[in-house]
Amino acid sequence: MSPKKWSEIKRTKTKAITKLYLDDVRNPGDTYVDGGSWLLCRDIESCKRFLELGLVTHISLDGDMGQNKFGSDIPGGVELLDWMRMTKNWPTKSIQVHSANPVKASQMKLIINEHFQPEEKE
Repeated sequence: MSPKKWSEIKRTKTKAITKLYLDDVRNPGDTYVDGGSWLLCRDIESCKRFLELGLVTHISLDGDMGQNKFGSDIPGGVELLDWMRMTKNWPTKSIQVHSANPVKASQMKLIINEHFQPEEKE
């Protein structure tokens, strides 16, 4: 099963319905058995749009999103979490980290543990 496409996402008035998977290389099925139920985002701007609309229940984050053509790091999970913290746009249920970078994974887990409180129990 392939990841959801933008056109398959529907907004309801009462409930967020989207699981987001942020990664520059991997697909949700590489990390999760239910990979087809996750919407693949290749950049944090895509994630921000869904978070601003209150559509996100779960999010899984990568720390390294590669580099741009000038050799600068592309913003990833740490930067998205900083934005979520500042704007209070959090997923309603959970945040997972699937980053292979131990430093960035640790940074993300620290932000999550200090600032994230799920609205809904799993």
